[in-house]
Amino acid sequence: MNRQEQISKLQATKEFDICIIGAGATGAGIALDATLRGLKVLLIDKSDFAGQTSSKSTKLIHGGVRYLEQAVKKLDWEQYKMVRKSLRERETLLKNAPHLSRPLALITPCFNLFEGIYYTIGMKMYEWISGSQSIAKSEWLSKKETLNLIPELKSKRLSSGVLYYDGQLDDARYCLAIVQSAEGSGAVVLNHVQALKFNKNEDNGRLKSLNIKDLITGNEHTVNSKVFINATGPFADSIRQMASSKLKPRIKVSRGAHVVLPREVMKGDTAILVPKTDDGRVIFMIPWQDQVLVGTTDEADELSENPKLEDYEKTYLLEYVNRYFEKTVTSDQIKSGFAGLRPLLQAQLQSAMNSDTKSLVRDHEVEIDR
Repeated sequence: MNRQEQISKLQATKEFDICIIGAGATGAGIALDATLRGLKVLLIDKSDFAGQTSSKSTKLIHGGVRYLEQAVKKLDWEQYKMVRKSLRERETLLKNAPHLSRPLALITPCFNLFEGIYYTIGMKMYEWISGSQSIAKSEWLSKKETLNLIPELKSKRLSSGVLYYDGQLDDARYCLAIVQSAEGSGAVVLNHVQALKFNKNEDNGRLKSLNIKDLITGNEHTVNSKVFINATGPFADSIRQMASSKLKPRIKVSRGAHVVLPREVMKGDTAILVPKTDDGRVIFMIPWQDQVLVGTTDEADELSENPKLEDYEKTYLLEYVNRYFEKTVTSDQIKSGFAGLRPLLQAQLQSAMNSDTKSLVRDHEVEIDR
């Protein structure tokens, strides 16, 4: 992609059918879909493509075993539908991008008979919901079989392990591939471009154009478009309120942190799922690009463009690493880390002061401002 060519196409287009603000996974996907339908599309992002949430994930394609557990315990049909939909999308991703994704074996270590039975039933249900999209059958492994796959585990209290399968994905590269595909199909795509101000039609009050600024050159442009799509994730409220100052905030920001450890911490190709931490979260320990990725956290946070990994997050994640591994892992062994923000949707009447991000459903909503 040549940036100057994209700017020239932008300047030569009198009106776009769709202008998408935000070039993460959602915005990139919309851009490709719309372009393939023959629409004139502009995709812009204030930062890099996939520069925020879409490059800060745990690198998994999964339905969400924790969400399935919540769906069963709370008889929550919406959570169940989300798990089922996510598992269908997992199969699509694995088929469409085998160069960027792969099946991943994970083990949940169990420390008594009840845990073995409980998680075996849960994983069988997860597998059943997958149906024909199931990657492979889950298994209840003996202590010996579990240690054969992950010999670094503490053996003293270990009773057994439950093996199941999900998908692994290079999130940033996949998002960039979608952006490139959209551009190759005719979309105009530009990063480091900021949305400044919407302009409305005086007759009907509808949005007609958007003032944007190239953060590299400093040049400003006005973009005419029939439709504007806000796909800015955690920053969606700022664009919503730019369009209409009367709109109330809907986004609750949840912070997720990860640390990267050396490969010798866990040398095999099987990942670990810690199904429940003391505060009700889930932690994964995953082989990733010849390192070990550990995460994630889930807590309410303030909106920021460049969230940093904090010391208390390193301590929290290492605590669980050391609960499960025989050899102690210290903070000096952390090679790198990152933190990202999840955009969680609050109900219109839900209190904005509610700090429990774990209870918010990871779903979406299309809000139309006419």
